[in-house]
Order: sequence, then C-alpha cells, then structure tokens
Amino acid sequence: MRLTRRQRALFEEAEAIASLTNFDFHRIEDKDIDATLGLQIAIHKMVTGEVVVRYTLLDEILADLIARYFF
Repeated sequence: MRLTRRQRALFEEAEAIASLTNFDFHRIEDKDIDATLGLQIAIHKMVTGEVVVRYTLLDEILADLIARYFF
C-alpha cells in the first residue's frame, strides 16, 4: 500500500517513539481503520503509556524516600 506524505511522516514518528519505548505498534495493520488515524492513535497511546509508566516509577521512588525519612 502506498502511503501519503503525511502518513509517511506519522509512520516515521511512530517508529522513533516505538524504538524509545520498546513498543510494537505494527499490530494496528490488522485493524480495519484508516492508516492515518491508526498511526495517530498508536502515537498517542505510546506517549501516554510512557508518561504513565515514568510518573508511576517516580511516584514509587519518592514514596519510598519519604517513608525512609519519616520512619
């Protein structure tokens, strides 16, 4: 399937994010949705997931430090 310029840019962005977050976004090819919409959704999910993971890790580290300090 031939991709438009916008779809190629989204695909490259999704691949760059996926390599940073160790996420496999190629499964969206199995879905019956528009390629542009699928790539935008994949990028959104990868970024949101990575932010949540890092925030949760930071929260756990800070909670551990606070518990050590007070107890």
